[in-house]
Parts: sequence; C-alpha cells; structure tokens
Amino acid sequence: MPLAAQAAWSRVYPATPPAGRQSAAFAFDAARGVGVLFGGAGSAIFADCHVWDGANWSPAASGPSARYAAAMVYDDQRRRIVLFGGYDAAGRLDDTWEWNGTGWLQRSPAIRPMPRSYAAMAYDPGRGVSVLFGGDAGSSPPPLDDLWEWDGNDWRQRTTSHGPGRRAAAQMAFDPVNAAVLMFGGREDQGQTNFDDTWTWNGSVWVQHQPPMVPAARYGHAMATDLHRQRIVLHGSTAVDPFTWEWNGTTWAIRLMASPSSRAFPAMAYDPVRRAVVLFGGYVGTNTRAGDTWIHRTDDPATVTTHGHGCPGSIGVPLLRADGYSLPWLGDTLTIAAEALAPAAAGVVFATGITSAMQDLGSYGMPLCTAWLVPMATDFVPASNGSARWSVAIPAATALVGVRVQQQAFVFEAGANVAGVIASNAAELTVGIR
Repeated sequence: MPLAAQAAWSRVYPATPPAGRQSAAFAFDAARGVGVLFGGAGSAIFADCHVWDGANWSPAASGPSARYAAAMVYDDQRRRIVLFGGYDAAGRLDDTWEWNGTGWLQRSPAIRPMPRSYAAMAYDPGRGVSVLFGGDAGSSPPPLDDLWEWDGNDWRQRTTSHGPGRRAAAQMAFDPVNAAVLMFGGREDQGQTNFDDTWTWNGSVWVQHQPPMVPAARYGHAMATDLHRQRIVLHGSTAVDPFTWEWNGTTWAIRLMASPSSRAFPAMAYDPVRRAVVLFGGYVGTNTRAGDTWIHRTDDPATVTTHGHGCPGSIGVPLLRADGYSLPWLGDTLTIAAEALAPAAAGVVFATGITSAMQDLGSYGMPLCTAWLVPMATDFVPASNGSARWSVAIPAATALVGVRVQQQAFVFEAGANVAGVIASNAAELTVGIR
C-alpha cells in the first residue's frame, strides 16, 4: 500500500509582505536563492517587484510596466527569470523581459507570440527552453492554442498535428518523472467551459494522459514542481475545492489536510534551496485579495549529500552522485550513478556502510585515493558508456525515516595505478518520506 504523503502546508508571517493581490507572476531564482514576485491586481494593477528569501519579503528593482496575468519562469541554464505578456489598463501585452538578479532587461526578439494574458508557461530543463501555450487574446479571437518556445534569444512557434484545444488560465509545470512539461486545466470561454485534462509536451509531441483520478475541471489554479519530491503540486481554482493535489508522473492524488483557504489565481513557485513550495495571495472572494504567505514541504526530506574527493584515473576523477532526480524516499527506488569513467573501466564496486571514515589508500597501491566509509556491503556493476548505475528499493517502513547511509564507488581501471582501482568522492544518503 502506498505511503500517505507527509508534506504539509504551514503559514509564515513575514514582517513586510507585499500588498494583497491576485494573478501576480512568481518564479524562483535558484542561483541567488530568492523568489521573485512581480505585478498582479489588487487595489491597483501593480508594477512592483518583491523578493522572498525564505523568511521575509523585500522590495526589489522593477522594470516591466504594471500588469497582471503575465507568464513567468526561471531559466536554470541561463540563470535568468523570463516574463512574457500580461494585461494592463490598456490591454494585453507581448513584451519579453528578463531578471538577472539585480534588475530587469527588456528583450527585443524579431518574432514573438501575439499579445495575451493568462498564458501557461514552464521551463524544460532537459531542453533548456521556456515553453508557452495558449492564453487570452481578448474577445476576438477566442483563447489561443498556439505553442511557443523561448531559448534566450528568440521565440520559436512549434506546430503540432494533435494537442490541447484553445484555453486560457491553464497551468504548466515541469514533470521530472516523464521529463516533459505538464499542463492541466484552463478555460475556453470565460469560465463557461472548464477543463480537467492532463497533457505533457516532450519537445516533439503532445501526449494526453488518462489518470484514474483527476482534479475537478478548473482554471485560476497554480502549479509548481517540487523537484526533490518529484511531485507537481496544484492548489487553488475558481470555487472548486480548497484542497491541494499532487501529480506523481502517473496520476493525481488529493491531499485532504489543512491548506491555504480556497482561492483563485494565487502565485506559487518552488524554492529548491529550502525545498519548499511557496504560495502567496490570490482572490479569496467578495473582491478581497489575500496577502498571506504559505509554504508546503515535508519535515523529513530525502537527501544525497556528496563530500570528500576521488582520485584520478586515465581521464580524470570519477564522480558519484544521485542519478537525475532520484533520492532515497520510502517506498521508492534510489539510483546512484558513478560517472566520468574511462572507456577502459571494467566496472564499479559500490560500497555501502553506516560509518564514515577517512583512510589513505596509498599503501594499497592507490595513491591520492581515500576511503570515506567502512564498507558493510558491496555490489559490482559493469561500466557502460562511461558510467555505472546502482539501484536499491527502499522499503515503505517508517522506521527507516532519517536513517543515514554512506556510499562510495571504486572503479576497476587497469593501469590507472598499481592496484588498478581508483575511487570516487563519497555520498551520505538520508532516507526521507514524501
């Protein structure tokens, strides 16, 4: 039986929160460790910018004009926040802006999407592009169904023979399980037709998923990807339910626990530094825009923390790390990779123990090599294409939460030294519960 999710919401009380608002743009600048909130609508249409440091909000330099319902994401490859479009007092916008950590720069690509508000946008880290879909272009034409990608220099329209229909106020987020951008919900005609469909875009085709359980049809929700938990978190909508939903790559699950109140058009983003989804504001009814801040996370996170150093073979030092987004979660399979291996490497012994150590292996014919643990178990894995991967299924036993295990890789490379073995750095694995 799958374990119930342990991640929960808690409200925080910063000293200087932004004014209450809905439809603000929010993205997290992972390189600088701050969330960036821009614009939105409340007592006015805002042009202010605020940064969240995990404890408090503080004002930051603004650049784009006042607007709400803009699309905004963080480009991890270029270390820039990208903002497109939105709605101001004069109408819909088609400008592209980037935040570099200190200020905003307007970009002037020759080709760009037509003006729109409430477009869905997410960053695809595998392909290094920001993906934008649909949005509201006004009463005529109806909501859009076009697909665009921004690579940091130009917008490129993508054409597909099959995909989601016209919609605005949908949400997109990166799906780390499927290595694709996921989109859910939206509206076609000012809320008269709302969607409950789930799609992913992998850079080539749209794929519609048919999960056994789905959130009710909605628009005005927010989504963010908890990369460490490998879950997409969804909250809010226009008067559907007050609960949070999570996508695990296969299906949706409702989280029947305390959460922010029912609200529409909140701002939400994932803080990878503090491993928390952050939610701000939203429309809470009777012309009231909230100005509260909430965080969603587990108190027992799974971690893979590397330390120490390896010793060189013919092409350099082998590297031990978690494979992709894999972490030691209860009831899941953890995969650890040894990489940067020479073509001549025959294989890798993954050594595992519970006690850390620091023993010089020079006297064993392995100069500059260090053992960083006391091994209790070893597994041999053949090398292929410069890497080897070791996997283990972690039992769904809550007694394992918080258990720490040490690991190191020893690579067989004939001629690298007298022993014909080199060592990687080490890692400490902490078992967590989602």
